[in-house]
Amino acid sequence: MSLKAICCTLVIGGIVTTADAQEIRSFPEDHCTYKLPDNSWKWEDPKTTKGTDGAHFIRAKSESGLLFNLRIVPRASGQENDRESAERLASTLVQDGRYANAGLRQLTFKGAPCYQLDIRTKDGKEGYARIIPANAKVYILVAVNPLGKLSPEESETIFQGFNLLDQPKPQSPTQSSTTQKPQSPTQSSDTQKAFQQDQKSTVFVYYCFGVLVLGGVVILTLYLIMRNRRVNESKRRRLHESKRRRKSRQDEDDGDE
Repeated sequence: MSLKAICCTLVIGGIVTTADAQEIRSFPEDHCTYKLPDNSWKWEDPKTTKGTDGAHFIRAKSESGLLFNLRIVPRASGQENDRESAERLASTLVQDGRYANAGLRQLTFKGAPCYQLDIRTKDGKEGYARIIPANAKVYILVAVNPLGKLSPEESETIFQGFNLLDQPKPQSPTQSSTTQKPQSPTQSSDTQKAFQQDQKSTVFVYYCFGVLVLGGVVILTLYLIMRNRRVNESKRRRLHESKRRRKSRQDEDDGDE
């Protein structure tokens, strides 16, 4: 191969390598990567921005104006579980004025629990945010359309560029420490006995309830029968008394004649 051909190969290889490096950004210490959806997307910052709170922040923009933000926040140690952490962040996004409203719903994304927000900013931008508590961090992915509404399909294409480098660990340390251990055979047997005892107690309660209902029906039936008998007896007495008086009057009339 000629020297000129070798130089051309090296130059082309360098361009391709540079393009790939620009398209994908890797964050080894944060256990994640992000790949731009296509060639129409560009990174807005030459380097990842790191805030005073230790959070990493990157931004990308498409030629059509769509925006993507990725914020990686260290997970605060505490008693919060994944959903509580996501709800607190969603509430913060609304309260600090960044979003006018947000509706939180849970789904699974990239093998980890994820909480999606349907958002609308106060300046008219619409889109979605996904909060992923994993690996002792919180990944916040935001896709918005500055010109109006962002379709679910467009947002999904943008979000799919995000990947976790290793197996996600969504549980917080507090949750992990309180995770139940596998039960031993003895514990399992005790649990089964307790469950059977609860079943027997439930059956007994229902039996007693049925007996009470049946007894009430019987008592009500007897009461109605006795009441009807008293009413009929009273009617017979009044009828008999009426006949006796009528006969007495007739006998008196016959005597006067």
